[in-house]
Amino acid sequence: MADDSQNLNYQWIDDWGRTSQSEYSRLGWAHPGMATTRDGRLVTCDSGEAEIKVFTQDGELLESWKGSFVDAHGITITGNDVNEEIWIADNGSKRHIRYEYDYAPDADQTSGRVFKMAFGGEELFELPFPRHDAYRDERYAPTSVAVNEKTYGGNGDVWVADGYGASLVHRYSAQGDLVGTIDGTEGAGHFDCPHGILETT
Repeated sequence: MADDSQNLNYQWIDDWGRTSQSEYSRLGWAHPGMATTRDGRLVTCDSGEAEIKVFTQDGELLESWKGSFVDAHGITITGNDVNEEIWIADNGSKRHIRYEYDYAPDADQTSGRVFKMAFGGEELFELPFPRHDAYRDERYAPTSVAVNEKTYGGNGDVWVADGYGASLVHRYSAQGDLVGTIDGTEGAGHFDCPHGILETT
């Protein structure tokens, strides 16, 4: 099979997705996740305002809503054409200009969370805190979430990368039970900031 990756052309579009931002929105340092719906809409986040934004491929803002999270670091879309849902891995804190772009002094006391929401903002489900010995010394700060989707023949398991905390990857059942945790030591070595994960079928 020919590799067409060398034939791709890229163009910077300076005003793509340009929307008005509040002063507070521009103060925080964040790199939120981005995901694509089955019909091609792009879902991302204004982390300064804790606001989910949905765009067309051309950068037109279709809808937005504020949520109860700090930073939607990881975003995953699941479901079918009729009922898509958004999974968010919120690492629980973000760097801020107020602290010279470092974390707040109490950031290590703040855990993140992983939850699922409907388009429009209703929270539907939250994974429980992963009980593990590592969290005696480290905080839980998930950076990514992937789902073994039943829509595509999977069992619904949810995988969470804790990249900014204990550098672990947790596996939950579709019902939210913690099935297991891996740290990489049975492979090349202990994970160091597992940042993004992907479920493939």
